[in-house]
Amino acid sequence: MKILSNLEIEDRFLRAFECSWNETLEQYKCSQAQLNGGSRLRPLMVLWGYLATVDHQESADVEYIAKVAVSVELIHKGTILLDDWIDQDEARHGKKAFHVEFDPYYTVILALHMVSDSMVRLKTVLPMDPQLANNYFTCADLLAQTIFSMSKGALEELRLENNILNLEHIKMIARLETAEIIGNAMQLGYYAGGGTDLAISQLFKQLGDQFGYLFQAMNDLEAFSDAEALATHKGAANDDISISRKNLGVALLYNIARPADQKLILDRAPEIIYDLMQKYHILNFILKKTELYYDNIFIKLRKNAALSSEWIEGYIQFMNRMKQKAYGKLGVE
Repeated sequence: MKILSNLEIEDRFLRAFECSWNETLEQYKCSQAQLNGGSRLRPLMVLWGYLATVDHQESADVEYIAKVAVSVELIHKGTILLDDWIDQDEARHGKKAFHVEFDPYYTVILALHMVSDSMVRLKTVLPMDPQLANNYFTCADLLAQTIFSMSKGALEELRLENNILNLEHIKMIARLETAEIIGNAMQLGYYAGGGTDLAISQLFKQLGDQFGYLFQAMNDLEAFSDAEALATHKGAANDDISISRKNLGVALLYNIARPADQKLILDRAPEIIYDLMQKYHILNFILKKTELYYDNIFIKLRKNAALSSEWIEGYIQFMNRMKQKAYGKLGVE
């Protein structure tokens, strides 16, 4: 058997995933730029959760786990359609946003259909093996919990009002909207592969939640690191805070700023906030914290005797690649 590198395994998976994803969009009769683009981070997290259950990564059934991963991507994309409409973003990845190309009513109904379809498809994909019955119900529960958490986070964000600069409240919303789906994606892959070790499942949940928070923090910094690139991506340099949406970077800034500067932040003027972000070195602060988090997580992973050293090193390499992509969006080498 040929020994495949981690990149080759990911490539095989992504090709299988794109095939399943395109089949899904064909059934919707709707292949649009916003639905086709993206980093595929969440499906890849499903893959790495699954890979922990196979003896040799070369034997992984990528076609099977790709179909499982479609359920996670359906939830993610469905919520993105609604998020862009609510935030009045005109574009996504430099292309027209879905609600702009079509209309808000169609957007809402399609998003609802995608989220519900994620549950339906899971039932048709997972093997109904009596010995793994609990795994199926666990997977279904993970998807249900993901939908619940993301919608709860969205509701909390829409009624932020006076909590818009409350760092702990913003962290809670970020966990619900972003971290939850990443942590649950890893667990979904693990249970879909037949995993049964509760300690490993809980570790995957912690890893996903931690990475989800870090990616959200870096994503929120984009408006203050490269506004021009963000405008190309979303159609406008949306800094979130000016439209009463969460931004971890701004909430952190307010938390550490001097009282006189806090008063300036309350005015929510983008140019003032940008200057203060530079003054307090928020980008460097978060990057240093990110590196510390990554180091601690990787140390914890390497101490886990229940996971193979092959899987641990492969996963660490994967997450380092994801981190570098996030850094690239911030213009950081």
